[in-house]
Amino acid sequence: FPIGFFLFNLIMILIFGEFYFYWNRNIKITEENNKYLEEKFNELRKNYFFLKLSYDQMEKSYVTKPVTIRGAIHKIKTMFAGNKEPYGELVKMMSQLFKIDRATLYVKDSESVDFREAGGVGPTVRLKSDDPLVEEALMEKNLTYVSSIIKEDRGDSSEYLAVIPVFNGGIPAALFLIKDIAFTDYSKENLLLINLFLFYSFESLRSAGNIGGLKRYLGRFDVDFLIEVDRLYGIWQKFKIDSAMIVYSLKTDMADSEGENNEFASFIDGKVRNLDMVCRFDGGGAMSIAVLLPFTGRSGAQSFADRVHNGIAARFGKLFSDKVSRYIMLIDVEPEKLMSEISADE
Repeated sequence: FPIGFFLFNLIMILIFGEFYFYWNRNIKITEENNKYLEEKFNELRKNYFFLKLSYDQMEKSYVTKPVTIRGAIHKIKTMFAGNKEPYGELVKMMSQLFKIDRATLYVKDSESVDFREAGGVGPTVRLKSDDPLVEEALMEKNLTYVSSIIKEDRGDSSEYLAVIPVFNGGIPAALFLIKDIAFTDYSKENLLLINLFLFYSFESLRSAGNIGGLKRYLGRFDVDFLIEVDRLYGIWQKFKIDSAMIVYSLKTDMADSEGENNEFASFIDGKVRNLDMVCRFDGGGAMSIAVLLPFTGRSGAQSFADRVHNGIAARFGKLFSDKVSRYIMLIDVEPEKLMSEISADE
């Protein structure tokens, strides 16, 4: 029996197997990194769009109808994360932005097969599943609309000016029926804006509804921060990719004024990178700031903390920096436990 030949090939198989395992794992980790970066890029792109939309809206009616779109969306996400129905606020906001006089939003719950009325402005617009615009919207998975002049002359005319669907993984999740809108605002461009607005809002609501036990911390921490912690923990569970959090605490009696507190918070905010996230919260008698560092291990977090510490000493003085406490932790435990560790009253 050729023992040498057999053992040589067996060793080669083991080596190739190990190589395949590590190579395949690195590919999956890289794919997850790219997926996360793409999601963050999409969020930044959407935020830029809504910033521009807010600016345009301010230019149009900053005296009579001030509307802060990003602030309103943040309020809606917080409501949804706290198990409150935000759809009425969502429709109200869209009616203010796009001068919609009569419209109704219908949503479909995950366990239901039928749409239910969730919110509206003006008299209720009844949903008719056999309406040509509704049928086309569900079939094409895109917004449908007709001219108010054409719709009066067609035999198969629709009762709606526009129907805007929202899909979740190919399954219809909502229908927005517009019955009456200001003539000057009834355009394809505005309808596309409403479509994008609805899509972004429902994407945000879906993320806010998946934070589970973190909902108990909504009063103290920002909802976007909690969503990010939950997302990074999910990545760690699947691929063991480390992410870190650094918590800075400053006793309130240390600061001479609220302005110094704000200056310290602005300094920390200016030190983070593009993907990092900062959340300021009250830590039981101390002004606390949590810095989230995606895809950063303990050594990287320690290096970041040292740079910030040196910057604090240079900016505020060594005496001040020595009294600022910091705590580094990895996001490798349940998010509820992690948040309880940095909450002073737990």
